[in-house]
Amino acid sequence: MDNDIIIIDLETTGTNIDHDRIVSIGLVTITADGQIADSVEHFVNPGRPIPKCVTDIHGITDEMVKDKPKFEQLAPQISEALQGCDVGGYNADRFDIPLLNKEFQRAGIYGFFDDVNIIDAYAIYRKNERRDLSAAVRFYLGREHEGAHSALEDARATAEILIKQIDQYNLPKDNAELHKYCHEKPENWVDAEGKIIMQDGKQTLNFGKFRNKPLDEASSNHDMASYLRWVLGSDFSDEVKNILSNYVK
Repeated sequence: MDNDIIIIDLETTGTNIDHDRIVSIGLVTITADGQIADSVEHFVNPGRPIPKCVTDIHGITDEMVKDKPKFEQLAPQISEALQGCDVGGYNADRFDIPLLNKEFQRAGIYGFFDDVNIIDAYAIYRKNERRDLSAAVRFYLGREHEGAHSALEDARATAEILIKQIDQYNLPKDNAELHKYCHEKPENWVDAEGKIIMQDGKQTLNFGKFRNKPLDEASSNHDMASYLRWVLGSDFSDEVKNILSNYVK
C-alpha cells in the first residue's frame, strides 16, 4: 500500500453518535508493506455512567474507567498517533469515525478526518460476503474471534482481515482507490446506507414495516406518515431524515 493505515475500534457507552462517549479505543497499525506493527489500547473515563446492558456486551464497568483520563486529555496523543496515516475499521464509516470525530470536536480539534482515506473492512466484506466481525474472522482467518468486544482485539482482528481481503480480492494497493472502493454504493441506493432505494422510478423505503413502499404513498397513508415522523425523531442519519422530510409535514 502507499501509506500506513491505522485500524480504529471503539467501545462506548451506547450507539448514539451525538450523545454517547468512548470508554475504550484500540489502535492497530498496518504498515505500507502490509504488516501489523504497533498496537495500543486506551481506556477512557466517559464522564457518565455506562449502562449495564452495554457493560454486558463489552465488559467495561464504571469502576474500571473511573480513574482513567477523559477523552479531551487523550485527544492530543491520539491525534498525533493518527497524524499522516490513513484510517480503517470495521463498520467505521457509520460509527467509529463519526463518533471519534465528535469526541475530537468536543476537545477542540476540528476537521481531523477531512483529507483522510477511510478503509472500511466491513464495506469490503459486505460487498463480497455480508457477515459480522466474528463471522469475518471465521471466514478470512479460519478461527473463532475469542476477543469479541475488546477494542484492541477487535481492531487487531480487523487489521488481519483487511490484509487478507486486499490479497484475496486483488484490491488496489493505493489507499485512495481503496477508499473509493469502500464508499461506492449500489446504483439504486439513494442514501449512503441503502435505507432508501430507487424502485420503479420512485424513492422507496428499504427497511421497517413499510419496506418496498414508495415514499409518495405517505401523503395518503396515515400510518406510514406516522411511521416516517417517528423515524425523523430517531437516531437515523441526517441524510435519511432529509430525504424523508420531503414526504411528511
